Amino acid sequence: MGEFEDKLLKERYCIGNESSWKDVVQRVANAIAADATEQKMFYELMINKDFIPNSPTLMNAGTDNGQLSACFVLPVPDSIEGIFEAVKNAALVHKTGGGTGFSFTGLRPSGSVVKSTNGVASGVVSFMQVFDSATDAIKQGGKRRGANMGVLEYTHPEILSFIKCKTVEGTIKNFNISVMVDDAFMEEIIDLKKRGLGNKTSEILDAIVDGIYNNGEPGVLFKDTINDFNPTPHLGPMIATNPCGEQPLLPNESCNLGSINLSNFVKDGGIIDYLRLATTVRGAVIFLDNVIINNKYPLQAIKEATLNTRKIGLGVMGFHDMLIKLGIPYDDVEALRIAEDVMGFISKTANDESRKLAINRGTYPACKATEGYRNATRTTIAPTGTISILANVSSGIEPVFSWAYIRKDTLGEHIIINPLFDEALKKEVGEGTVEYQNVIECARNGSIQNCGVSREFKNLFKSALDIAPIHHVRMQAAFQKYTDNAVSKTINLKNESSKDEIRNIIIEAWKLGCKGLTIYRSGSRESEVLCLSKKEPAKTAPQLPMVNNVIEWLHTEGDFYESITRACIYKVQSGCGKFYVIIGHDGETPTTVFVEGDGTGGCQASMAALGRSLSAGLEAGTPPEDYVKQFSRVKCNTAMTNKKSMGKSCADIIGKCINDISNKLMCENGSEPITVVPAESNKGLLEPRNGCCDNPRFVLQEGCQVCLNCGASKCS
Repeated sequence: MGEFEDKLLKERYCIGNESSWKDVVQRVANAIAADATEQKMFYELMINKDFIPNSPTLMNAGTDNGQLSACFVLPVPDSIEGIFEAVKNAALVHKTGGGTGFSFTGLRPSGSVVKSTNGVASGVVSFMQVFDSATDAIKQGGKRRGANMGVLEYTHPEILSFIKCKTVEGTIKNFNISVMVDDAFMEEIIDLKKRGLGNKTSEILDAIVDGIYNNGEPGVLFKDTINDFNPTPHLGPMIATNPCGEQPLLPNESCNLGSINLSNFVKDGGIIDYLRLATTVRGAVIFLDNVIINNKYPLQAIKEATLNTRKIGLGVMGFHDMLIKLGIPYDDVEALRIAEDVMGFISKTANDESRKLAINRGTYPACKATEGYRNATRTTIAPTGTISILANVSSGIEPVFSWAYIRKDTLGEHIIINPLFDEALKKEVGEGTVEYQNVIECARNGSIQNCGVSREFKNLFKSALDIAPIHHVRMQAAFQKYTDNAVSKTINLKNESSKDEIRNIIIEAWKLGCKGLTIYRSGSRESEVLCLSKKEPAKTAPQLPMVNNVIEWLHTEGDFYESITRACIYKVQSGCGKFYVIIGHDGETPTTVFVEGDGTGGCQASMAALGRSLSAGLEAGTPPEDYVKQFSRVKCNTAMTNKKSMGKSCADIIGKCINDISNKLMCENGSEPITVVPAESNKGLLEPRNGCCDNPRFVLQEGCQVCLNCGASKCS
């Protein structure tokens, strides 16, 4: 395990005196196993990283917390009491490390009369903001904030408001949102497209497409496809999923997940070791069923619903690594065949083991079959986030996003190169050659397709944005064919992709049998820091230095600063002079902002007033990122024509300072950065953060936002 992976392990998974992967594995195996034989089997599965369970199991097994599941769906009744009960229940789930999904379809629309009070209903979006605020206040075990999925069916009167509720970045930030559509909707869309007509249905699809084009949301869920594979229709339909969409569940159900590292099952000579894979699958199914037994459920209703169906979700990671070892390009037809063969084998083996467990332990209580399964579902393709970093393999079934990138941490600046890519490149052009360095530089910019290497090498090492969108969809469908639940995957599009392309992808995904869809157009979010378009990299901007001895400096300036106990000071320059930005914080978020001139000129009185206004807004609860986003849009001719200026205006520079300290605090507290300044205006400006580089590299993978540098993720 490398230095970065070791640091991630210790910060996120080690407890007490633990200091190694071996320690974590021993604790988890001891907590989950029923006897010594199982303990040995589970230990061997995990120590070799052939199988790794979801993060809550790694974090909580053998602890007082003991909540081991990742995925939950909670009901939201249409009453003020029911809504706030759901808010409370979600907070309890988040506190223990789980993610929650909700269908808001049952809520009456905004403006509807409430007979009991003669008032009017607030509506779906209004109540989602309540859930979002509650999520913001709960940090999961001091490591991360909770994540939610909000689902609304297209027939709801508020559907257009729902689709547009996240148009302004930073709004309802703790939610992913998805629109639930049915076969009738999709059939009508296809018919209208053929006839060149439009109506309310096409208006809804247009709004969905606009949202995806502009910022990657909403996702789309296919209701009939999901429920065609509902193993317990007698218990009701599945109308919501967990935060990343891969786990449709009934109200109050939970599901625990784990992933098999496919990279470990390629033998010398490019042969898949199906015999060892079968052994691993069987052990993993037993492990996940044991998790249900040992789980400490946050609510009695969740315990009852979960034990009634005993759903588990066994998935994979390292699929792209497997293809590389087999010498098969990700976008080759043969890769689709491998996907179906491997997932089909895993599904068949998992089904067989669940049947065997049913003979010995009994079927799940809701089972209607005479000879059924122990678990109502057995397989899920879930986001693997940090566990794939621990295993040093590609995420889930995603193609690698970037074969090489820069990481900055406490040990300095490192070029991180995918080990399979590095090994192959040395054979291709030689180690340390000029050609080698040129290819690495190409890889850092997102693609090697214009580099001077062989066509075979380019084909094998295509990255996510080199792969045609239709092949992304076909790969998702290939895995979905043999997956009980759903598949978490992002359809990555180049920045120049059109709305028509997005519309066609949605239709094709439905036709191919996908249960849901996440699409992301590169560069469409202001908060996206990694934008791998084929543009020239931005020129390095002037450095934004921090002043040392922060507290001492503050306290020499008089009583004005005496209330501040922790702060950062930035010495900056705009078009009209140098000034200081002093940001006080409480260890988690900025709380006060002061702006002071250094005597060299500038609109100092105005900036001082701006600082006081900012402080008042932060104290009132305005999220710091709201200021960053707005300030980044302020332009000043004096600043923009001065080469020494560190931003487009004084306000823009102050926003950058707020952005920097916000991200420092979030990384130090184990949360993902929330950078909202575009990459090209941020590059080279900010000091390194603890545990993450100065330019966090977020990508959308597996339906989730993941930082390549620090492993921060909303979903795993």
